[in-house]
Amino acid sequence: MSDAQAGSHHVHIGPGAAWPARLPTPALPPEPPEPPLPPEPPLPFHAAGWAAPLAGAFGLLGGAVSQVATTGTGEQVASAGAVLDRARRELYRILAEDAR
Repeated sequence: MSDAQAGSHHVHIGPGAAWPARLPTPALPPEPPEPPLPPEPPLPFHAAGWAAPLAGAFGLLGGAVSQVATTGTGEQVASAGAVLDRARRELYRILAEDAR
């Protein structure tokens, strides 16, 4: 059996041996597609234009609550808690009226 029949290949190096001008470049696998961008996060309520008036009111309310919590008497803190509870219920009532 000859070398060619056995599947072996020999490279002869010596005078007069011709080298290929360039070795073949192996094929590269295709690049994976870019992953999709994540969805945009929702805007905070104060950044949405329609809620801008609420942002200012909420900031002022937070300042007042903080002041009562740090300097108010026990009776004042309890009274402020009741006001906040009524305000929370009234806000939900506004939403319920819109749903009708």
